[in-house]
Amino acid sequence: LVWLEEMFKKKDKKKDKDVGAAAPGDERPVKKLFVIDEKAHDWKKVFAQRRNFAYRVEVTQAEWKDFNLTVYPGDECRIDVNDGAGTSVVPDMLLCRKLVRGVTPHDDFRNLLLGLRMAQLPCVNTLDSIMANQERPYVHAHLRGLQKREGKGEDGKDKFPLIPQHFYPNLYRNSMTFTPDLPFVAKLGHAEAGFGKMQFQNTDDFRDFQSVAALHKDYLTLEPMVQERDYDVRIQKIGKHLRTFKRICSHWKGNVGTSFLEEIETPPHYAHWAEMCGELFGGMDILTVDVIRTKKGRDVILEINDTASGFPKETYEEDMQHVAEVVELRMLEHFPVS
Repeated sequence: LVWLEEMFKKKDKKKDKDVGAAAPGDERPVKKLFVIDEKAHDWKKVFAQRRNFAYRVEVTQAEWKDFNLTVYPGDECRIDVNDGAGTSVVPDMLLCRKLVRGVTPHDDFRNLLLGLRMAQLPCVNTLDSIMANQERPYVHAHLRGLQKREGKGEDGKDKFPLIPQHFYPNLYRNSMTFTPDLPFVAKLGHAEAGFGKMQFQNTDDFRDFQSVAALHKDYLTLEPMVQERDYDVRIQKIGKHLRTFKRICSHWKGNVGTSFLEEIETPPHYAHWAEMCGELFGGMDILTVDVIRTKKGRDVILEINDTASGFPKETYEEDMQHVAEVVELRMLEHFPVS
């Protein structure tokens, strides 16, 4: 069996394709970066332009659904891309810019994530932090920890104003005797981007929802509907670079319907929140903090998003460069130049 495995490993190595051929005279040592992202975002082009970095970064890129992998003893991880060209690579490092889980079980790629972690591969964000972000209640628990740590200000209000949340492990065995005051928002399971989320203005509608949700094993969280909502805020952190966006949307779900987006100044308390959240799960280089701003000037922190946080199209090209800077920084930490 050992000789058979070695035979296939040698055969696989012949498939390793040269992605990002060196420019004439470029004698920098090579590091292979595997990027998990959609094709529309050309990371090969981004790193090809960065010629002042100590390493020449060869990029292979694919979405979760388009590759498979094998991890061998000694932590070698071979990734095979289903691109019709037989692309195969043993990466030195990873960049993850795509959600690990979608709405349906068919779009759940946690098995691939586990394989990457088993291979001990360095990644932006770290694989441990990506694993931790797979379940919203687990993340909210850590945000509660930040809220407790920060305490209250002189006005008696939380310095980290996290939205209160009820948690129910399921609906089949739980009568849900205690719920927030109406109106409130129900979030079923792990789904993101507006999926599995409904608002309720009266008890009768929520009871109908319970009768349907009880057929599933997903957990449920409830949180109050923020009243007198003025606009949404997204605080974006990429390494040490911060941006803040103001979004006015026609729908209570910020990513549904027509919206107006504007970049605004980042006040110190927003920067502090982003830096605190960036310390969670051993550190996150890429994250966003979602906040609701009320007409009375009150901030309510809803949630954080990690490595797959979307960037606005207006700043995407520049933000990709900031991500590349973070990747280079982490690459030098793991592979110091001798």
